[in-house]
Parts: sequence; structure tokens; C-alpha cells
Amino acid sequence: MIKILFICHNGRGTDPVGAEYQRAADHQQQITEGIQSAEETHGGIGDAIDRSAGRITESQRTVQSARESVERTGEDLDQAGRILADCQRILDGRRSHRPGRKKEESLRIANESLAAYEKENNRTQKRLKAQRNLAYGIGTVLLVALVRK
Repeated sequence: MIKILFICHNGRGTDPVGAEYQRAADHQQQITEGIQSAEETHGGIGDAIDRSAGRITESQRTVQSARESVERTGEDLDQAGRILADCQRILDGRRSHRPGRKKEESLRIANESLAAYEKENNRTQKRLKAQRNLAYGIGTVLLVALVRK
């Protein structure tokens, strides 16, 4: 707000008063610009915090999904263990009914199946661990970014 001053010429002149008035008006303009700049910065920081919060929420969902995948894999492993135990029981029963070569062939096939399953299971575990670690890394980076803002 600028106020208009009426200045009388009392023989001293009006230049010093006018110059002082101009300096005051300039300072007021600078302060107003500083306040506007601060408001813009405040808005930008708020937007950045909102974006970071959204990313953290997304990372938390990714971590939760990885946890659920790990749990499902554990359940799958338990089921596979039960299936393998059933297979072993079947093989043991067949061994008693078939002599010699057929028993060895059945065992060889069962062992190959077990080895293939173990290989696949190891790959699945490594993949799940990598996904989990990636999710934790993303979450950590976003949390650090949020804290630094």
C-alpha cells in the first residue's frame, strides 16, 4: 500500500523528503517480492513432499507385494515337499514290487525330477530375493529423499 504524502516547501526544499519516500517505496516493493518468492518456494516444497509421499506409498505396496510373493512361495515349497514325500512313498512301494533294473530306472527318473525341481526352486528364491531387495532399496531412497526435503 502506497500512501501519498503532501509536502510543503518551507524553504528547505522537497528533494530529501522525496528521496527518502522513494527509498521506502523501493524497500516495500523488495519485501513484497521476497514474500511472493517465499510463497512460491513453499508451494514447490509442498508439491515435492506430496510426490515423495506418493512414491513411498508405491514402494510400500511393492514391498508388501514382494512379501506376499515370498509367503506364497513358502506355501508352494511346503506343498512341493508333501508331493515329493508322496512320490517317495510311491517309489518305495514300487521298489518292493519290481526287481532290479526297473527299480533303478524309477529311482533315476525320480532323482532327475527332484534335481530339476530343486534348480527351479533355487531360481525362484533368488528372483524373489532380488525383487524384495529392490523394493527395500527404492523405499530407502525415497525415504531419504523425503527426509532431506
